[in-house]
Amino acid sequence: MTYKANMTCKEFKIQYALGTIDEDSLCRIAMITKNKSILKILSNHEDFDVRSFVAENSRTSIKVLITLSKDNHPNIRHEVAMNPNTPMKVIEKLCIDENYWVSHDALIQLKSLRKHDS
Repeated sequence: MTYKANMTCKEFKIQYALGTIDEDSLCRIAMITKNKSILKILSNHEDFDVRSFVAENSRTSIKVLITLSKDNHPNIRHEVAMNPNTPMKVIEKLCIDENYWVSHDALIQLKSLRKHDS
């Protein structure tokens, strides 16, 4: 089943529990939804692409972003670092990430945020 744009949160939860929403649709949902409950559910999905789109979504809650900042996959941590809603303390931790790409771009993001704060 593919995602219908007018699907309610309740319908999503049922279809998700049944496993009837394909991966491409889950990525699309994670990218465009404004529903924080759906984003929280998708933040635990096994596919890193789905989690990456959740981390990139500007509607993702701070609590979910903090959790995703500890994800094993560097793409997810990178998207968390680049999300404008990620707390500065989380970005500071990502500046010393083991993955160069994550730490490098987190440092750039941190410098940019500090520049805007001053």
